[in-house]
Amino acid sequence: MNPNLLSKLEILAESAKYDVSCASSGVTRAKTAGGIGNTAGWGICHSFTEDGRCVSLLKIMLTNYCIYDCAYCVNRRSNDVRRAAFSVEELVDLTLGFYRRNYIEGLFLSSGVINNPDYTMERLVGVARELRTTHRFNGYIHLKSIPGASEALVHEAGLYADRLSVNIEIATEKNLKLLAPEKNHESVFKPMEFIQQGMLENAELRKNAPKLRKFAPAGQSTQMIIGATDETDNQILHTTDRVGRYKAESGKQTLAAINPEVAVQALTQRLMDEALDAQVAAADIVLDCTDNFATRHAINRACVRHRKPLVSGAAIRFDGQVGVFDLRRDDAPCYHCLFPDGEDVDEVNCATMGVFAPLVGIVGSTQAAEAIKLVAGIGTSLSGRLLMLDALAMKWHEVRVGRDAGCPVCGGRPAHPPAS
Repeated sequence: MNPNLLSKLEILAESAKYDVSCASSGVTRAKTAGGIGNTAGWGICHSFTEDGRCVSLLKIMLTNYCIYDCAYCVNRRSNDVRRAAFSVEELVDLTLGFYRRNYIEGLFLSSGVINNPDYTMERLVGVARELRTTHRFNGYIHLKSIPGASEALVHEAGLYADRLSVNIEIATEKNLKLLAPEKNHESVFKPMEFIQQGMLENAELRKNAPKLRKFAPAGQSTQMIIGATDETDNQILHTTDRVGRYKAESGKQTLAAINPEVAVQALTQRLMDEALDAQVAAADIVLDCTDNFATRHAINRACVRHRKPLVSGAAIRFDGQVGVFDLRRDDAPCYHCLFPDGEDVDEVNCATMGVFAPLVGIVGSTQAAEAIKLVAGIGTSLSGRLLMLDALAMKWHEVRVGRDAGCPVCGGRPAHPPAS
C-alpha cells in the first residue's frame, strides 16, 4: 500500500474509533510466536444488518479536519492531533480493496466538518454513490449524517446507505452551547426528522412498488454524551423545549425520531379498572416500572386474570430488584404471593427517598432482557426467582419464590388462560 495512503488510514481509523454506533475491539494485540491471530483496536469493527447478521466493517473517517471546536471531541479544531483527509476516490478504492481481500463486508463512514455541513455531506454521499452505482457494491454501508446537512443530501444518503445516524451530542440546548458553542439542536434534529420522513414515505411508496429501493433499510441510530454535563435522566429523554407536554408523548417523539418503524402508543390517562384490564388483555408481556404498591397490585391482578407474563422492577436509594411472574405457567407465583397486599408496609418511592441514577438503568435493562427472552422463547427466565441488587456493594442476591396456594389473587386461577 502507498505509504501516504497507509498513513491516512492509520490516522483516520484511529479518529473514527470514538463513534460507538458499532463495536470495535478497543485493544491492539500483536501476534506472538506460537500463537494464533492478532487484533487491532482500530480499522475493523462490527455491526448488524437489517436481517440481524453481524458483519465486519471498515470504520473510517473521510477527514478529521473540522471547523467546529466541540470540547468533547478529540478532533476539535483547537486540539493538536495529526490530521488527514481522503479523497472520494481514495476511500472508494480502499473499501473495494479491503472487500476483495475479504477483510470487510462493508463500510462505516463518518467525518469532521470541512467548509460547511453540505460540502462535507456531499462527499460522504459521493463515496456511497460511487460504490453503489459505478462499482455495484452490494456490501453494507453505514453513513454518519452531518448536523445541518440539507434534506436533499440526507435523502440521497438514505437511498445508498443501509443505516444512517446522527449524534444528538448533548441532551439540552443550554449545555450543548456550553460544550459546542457553534452547534444547536435544530441542526441535529432536522437531519433526524429528514431520515424519519424518508423511511415513512419510502414504506408507503413500496406498498405499490415493492421493488423500489429501500430507504435506510437498517434504520437510524444515534449517540449522546452522558455525564459531561448536569442533565438528569428525565432531561435526556425529554428535551427542555417539551416542558408542559405529557411525558408519554414526549418519549414517543424521541423514540420515533431514532427509529420510526417502532410503533409506540402513548397513553396519557391514568389506567384504572376496565381501562387497565383492556390494555393488559391486549398485551403479550407487561413490564411494571411503577413506584407504588397500589399500582403494582392492580397491574398484577390484571395479569393474573389474563395469564400475562409480568416483568416487575423496582429501585429505591441504592437497592434494586427484578422479578418475573410468568402467569402462563400453573406453578408460577404472582406478585401478591411475594408481596401480599394490605400488609403493614412503609410506602416509599424515589420521589421522596431518592434513587441512585445508574441503578434505574441497570434494573430497566434487566427487565428489557427478560422481556426479550420471554418474547423470543429463549433462555431461562427469572420466573420463580427474585433478583436483588445492592448497588453500593454491586452485589446481586437471588431469592427463590414459590406460588402461595392460599393466595387470594392467584390461588384460584384456572389451569389454562382465558380464550382471547
